[in-house]
Amino acid sequence: MAFLIDNSAVKSSAKRLEVIGNNVANVNTVGFKGSDFEDALASALNTETGIRSTGGRQSFSQGDISATNNPLDIAISGAGFFRVESGDRVAYTRGGQFNLNKEGEIVNSMGDKLTGFLADPASGLIKTGKPVPLTISQANDAPKPTAKATLELMLDTRSEVVSAAASASTADKAAIAKAGASQAIAVAAQAASDTAAAKAAALALDPNATAADKTAADAEAATAATDAAAAAAAAAVDAPAGEAALKTVSDDAYAAFKPTDPTTYTHSTTTTVYTAQGKEVGVQTFYVKLADNTWDVYAWQGGADKPAKLGGLTFDSKGQVQASTVYDSATGTSTAATTKGEFGITVDNTKMALDLGSATQYGSKFTVRVSQDGRGVGQLLNYSVAEDGIITARYNNGNSKVLGQVVLTNFRSINGLHAVGNNQWLETSASGSAEINQPGVGVLGSLKSSSTESANIDLTLEMIKMISAQRSFQAAAEMMRRQDETMQTVVNIGR
Repeated sequence: MAFLIDNSAVKSSAKRLEVIGNNVANVNTVGFKGSDFEDALASALNTETGIRSTGGRQSFSQGDISATNNPLDIAISGAGFFRVESGDRVAYTRGGQFNLNKEGEIVNSMGDKLTGFLADPASGLIKTGKPVPLTISQANDAPKPTAKATLELMLDTRSEVVSAAASASTADKAAIAKAGASQAIAVAAQAASDTAAAKAAALALDPNATAADKTAADAEAATAATDAAAAAAAAAVDAPAGEAALKTVSDDAYAAFKPTDPTTYTHSTTTTVYTAQGKEVGVQTFYVKLADNTWDVYAWQGGADKPAKLGGLTFDSKGQVQASTVYDSATGTSTAATTKGEFGITVDNTKMALDLGSATQYGSKFTVRVSQDGRGVGQLLNYSVAEDGIITARYNNGNSKVLGQVVLTNFRSINGLHAVGNNQWLETSASGSAEINQPGVGVLGSLKSSSTESANIDLTLEMIKMISAQRSFQAAAEMMRRQDETMQTVVNIGR
């Protein structure tokens, strides 16, 4: 019987040394959970073997968290396990060292796939349900055409009117020669502030014939000659079809707008927008002061044949947009804007809106702040995992996209899990079913990206335990030797 007791003591000490050795060997293993050796005195009523070994009990205490440079190194701060898949096999681990394989799947060093919930590609909302392998695609982010560009303008009310209008009262009034002969019409310039090099006139024709309606001849883009001495200028105006006689000039005359001539506009700015193909295009907008509180707005895409007149802005006494008009180039008419300060433009067959509704007019220098909702093609810059497990990809076009969410699992009895090596455990009937949820929910811990959880091993303590176990082993072995000597003495007495 004594030999049985000594044998059990040796076995127990050897098992204890095995557990301690395993702990020490994995002191640098990420997420490793050490075991505590358990033994007990055998009950005299049930056994006479002395020491009964109950093996090692897993310790799931928190390990230290250390920073790394890999965004897919993920540490769990608190309770929970990562859920990984390999074929039909589902395992659970605290080891959070992951990388991307060639398919873009998040995997550990053994190729097991990290699972979680995917995000809806359109809305970015997480779709819960059964966890699936998580992926981070290396594909480019698709372009988004600009739908609206908002220009927060502050126009300078101190600016002078661009080529101040020559009033109708100073314009020459005469009848057009009949039979299509040329007719000279003089438009007097105002010497005080007239600086434009080109003139345009809008001429109203009052027909004599009762069968003809009132017709307008537009010479807005006509070229006029001007000399340094402010001599009179002449412009050729094409008369409309039909017979009509010009009786009066009803409107003022203004300078013809030219995007290449800064004397024909007051302010300008360039807005970058994006087409449906992701092409980046610069659209220039021009602001021409016609009178106090009244401005015309033009747009021009570099290389275009001519600028497009968008409409006009009218400001109130407080410098806010009071009303706006939209110009129809097909009919040459202006109508009240449906949305105050908003104009429609088309850039490379992509329709978009320019919102000037927040424009102001103050006695200060011209400023502008531009924002727009489009973007070009984006290349993946980086990705990160938030504390709640949300995986976000960021692109060089300024866009970011939610790709999915890492899930954590917990069990009613984590000590009932079956250890299968490689820092992994399997679900058993003793552990209960896996309870899957988002990090930070209930008792589950949060995640730390670019971090790893160290093994929960106190190396100094383990070395002390090892020395103690070694002494126990030596003592048990010495007991066996002494028992052997005693038995040998008994045998010799028998002789």
